[in-house]
Order: sequence, then C-alpha cells, then structure tokens
Amino acid sequence: MAPIYLGANRTSSGLAGPPGPDGGYADDNYAIPANVLLPQATGPALATITTTTNGIKVGVADFDGVAVEVANFTDARPKNWSGANPTAKFLWQPAASGSGAVVWGIAITALNEGNVVDVAPTWTEVTDAVVTAERDQITAATAAISVQGTVTADSRLQFWVRRNPAAGGDTMAQDARLVAVVLTFALT
Repeated sequence: MAPIYLGANRTSSGLAGPPGPDGGYADDNYAIPANVLLPQATGPALATITTTTNGIKVGVADFDGVAVEVANFTDARPKNWSGANPTAKFLWQPAASGSGAVVWGIAITALNEGNVVDVAPTWTEVTDAVVTAERDQITAATAAISVQGTVTADSRLQFWVRRNPAAGGDTMAQDARLVAVVLTFALT
C-alpha cells in the first residue's frame, strides 16, 4: 500500500490551508498508514482491528510498552520538497485502558545511487499523553527532523519509526497502536 497523499497543505478533511507567499502552498502532507511498516527483528506486531459497532477495519502496528520496537518504510522524496527538515505527527491509540504517556520517534536517511543502505538512525522524538483509551490520538508535530545523508532529486528516503518505552517520559505500560505517521515537507 502506498502513502496516502493528502495534497499541498491538506488535512484528512481535505481542507487546504492558506497559500504560501508565492501563492502556492507552503507545505505538503503525507499520511503513511501503519500497515505499510516493515517491522525489524524487534519490531511491532502488525494487526487489523475492527470497530465493534460499524465493522470499520484499521491497520495498526502494536508497539510494546516494555521493549523498544522499530519498524521502517521507504518512499521517494516529494518532487517539490525544498530540502528543509520535515516534521511528523503520530496518529495512535492506546491498545487498552491505561494512563501515562508514550514517546514516539522517527528518523530519516536520504539514499542515493551507491550509498550504503545499512545506516544507524538518528532519532527525533515527541511525547504524547494518553487522553482516552481506544480512541484516536494525535501527537504534536516533532521538532524538525534532521535528514541524514545528501538529498538529491533522485533520493529515496528511508524512514524508521519507534516507540521508546526506555525514555523517562514514556509511562504507559500498555501497547501503543500506531495508526499512521503524517509527514510534513516544506515545498519550493
């Protein structure tokens, strides 16, 4: 499954934000559904959950509350990306009732022809407090994510996603269900 392109400065509601100074849109959002993640050896369990009343199916990645779990995905760079460091938001749900907070992390590497693919990620993290169990939650945007490597017109981007229960701010013992990651790229 490919990323869901939300269009220039669009949200899942389809509403566009204000145009940028040149009359075009200032940023571009992409939603990466959890069911496209490739879990690493210590990665999350991928699952499909079904809502009780209306039978809506949602692909999720269940990240553990004890062990650090990592998954990755690859995508082409956005065509009109300015090269400025992107940000991310995590759409997630607590898998069961509980309280506390979850620390989500993301890392990005630009890969070009001849580059070594097996590089260690540099993480950017964001903490989100549990609001209501088994309900959608959206984190604040991360700080700007430093993209490792050299970004060119032909770069492919390698993304890593993790939950970091080893971080002091991650205090929820239950699994955290990632639904999607929304990436925001500044456009030229």
